[in-house]
Parts: sequence; C-alpha cells; structure tokens
Amino acid sequence: MVWEQSVTISPAPDPMFLSTPADVTITCGDPVPPLIDLQVSNGLTGACEVAGPQSGVQSGSYDGCGGEITYTWEFNNFCFQPGSMISHTQTITVEPAIGLSFTEPPSITIECIDDIPSADDIFIDNGLTGICAASSTITVTDNNIDYDPCTGGTYEYIYTGDLCGTPVNYTQTIQINPAPAVTFINPPADITITCGDALPPLIDLDVENGVSGMCE
Repeated sequence: MVWEQSVTISPAPDPMFLSTPADVTITCGDPVPPLIDLQVSNGLTGACEVAGPQSGVQSGSYDGCGGEITYTWEFNNFCFQPGSMISHTQTITVEPAIGLSFTEPPSITIECIDDIPSADDIFIDNGLTGICAASSTITVTDNNIDYDPCTGGTYEYIYTGDLCGTPVNYTQTIQINPAPAVTFINPPADITITCGDALPPLIDLDVENGVSGMCE
C-alpha cells in the first residue's frame, strides 16, 4: 500500500530594492551623487532567498545652464512573469551654475544738448570652465526716439537675448529734457524820435536757441 503526499511550495516573496536613494537637487559644480549598485532582497535566507546587487543605468545630461540626470535600476528574477520586474529611478536635478545674470543698463536723464550715450551688445560669462561654463550675448536690436524740442522726450535702446533658456527683453530709456529756450537775435533797441521823423521799419526778428540738430 502506497500513500503519496504532495507538498505545494508557493513562490518566495517578491524582492525589493533596499535603501533606495531619493531624488536630489544640486547646483552645477557640486559633486554629482555616484551611480551605485543597489541591493535586492526578499528578506529570506536559504533556498527561498532572492538577493544580490543590481547595477543601474545613467541617462540625461547637464551643462552650465543646468539639466537632469536619471539613474535607473531594474531587476527581474526567474520567478516573475515574463516582462515583470521591479525598478527604481533617482532623478538628480542640476540647477544652473551661479554667475550668469544680465545687469540692466540704467535709465537716465540727459539734457538735449548732451550726446546720447552709446549702447553695445553685452557679453555675459559665468567665469567657470569645463562642463559648468556658460555664456550669453545680450544684443541691442533696435532704438527708438520720440522727442520734441519744446517738451522733451525719450530715446530707447531695446535689448534682447537669452539666459539659459530664459528670454531677455529689456528697454533702456534715456529721458531727454526740452531744448534750451529760444531768444530773439539782434532785437532793435528802444529809441526816441521827434514827431515828424520817419518811423523805423517794422521788421521780422529771428529767434534761435543757439544749438543745432534735433535741439534747434
């Protein structure tokens, strides 16, 4: 007489990654966290143990304007259904290196007879070398004048550019005061005549303010 007992053994518990690194944010130039092997374990020992190190894969990039690096770990063991696996992703956000900023030329007020200050393209460099180096040029793309010698007006320089993906659109305003006041040129002096003498002729008088160009 024979009796057969069947003992069905369920699969071992699924493994999981241990001590997974969290997402971090750093500034370009700071040390980038290393890509390390992660330990996998299902918490058991012996024949039911599923454990071991798992290497990761790096993707993404960064430069002086920042960027993003991604570390991805995936583990699949023979107990899983085909295509089933556990995974962990760590995202390292790299912020732009410090030092790349646009200093806006100040708005000023000048007299009409003053020379209008010139405007040049502005080159910006964060002063770093290697992967964190970054530079940009802010360009004077246009100018505009709105001026009347009696009331004054403005002269504008328009700057455009880009700082690590952030558009720069700035207008420098130069306020121009009204032109100097005008005066009569060689106005006739008061005179005294005797009744019967000829009256001096009534003539046109010229006026000017002594300057030329837009201020005249």
